[in-house]
Amino acid sequence: MDVQTGIRRAAVIMAFLALAACAGKPPPEPAAAPPPPPPPAAELEAGTWSLASFADASPPAPLSIGFSAGELEGKAFCNRFFGTYAKEGPSLLIGAVGSTRLACPLLDAEQEFFGQFTETSSYEIGADGRLTLIDRSGGRSLVFARP
Repeated sequence: MDVQTGIRRAAVIMAFLALAACAGKPPPEPAAAPPPPPPPAAELEAGTWSLASFADASPPAPLSIGFSAGELEGKAFCNRFFGTYAKEGPSLLIGAVGSTRLACPLLDAEQEFFGQFTETSSYEIGADGRLTLIDRSGGRSLVFARP
């Protein structure tokens, strides 16, 4: 046997051994898809919120609110409203709320909302992106969502 034939045989044997070694191993697992990123942390002051739950029930009518640079404004069940707030970490203190004075059948509910609203002492934004206002006694009667 000449040298070239010997080299070919050795190359064939090495290729066969390499294939045999690969055949004994299970194929590599495909890389698992990374979990989806969590929803972006919603910020209190990033846009408008709509009331989703009022005293653990659906609100009697649409209500929206926006927070910006210490001032808040929104549209309640009957009237537009405005006020001030201060936040530090999860602490949120809402000052007296002023409003227009239109009369409507939901005026009592609106006044109840303003009362609960100004009792707020903190807030949290859950993983679902909902804003919950927490009153001084730990109650969570006002829940907002992005429209």
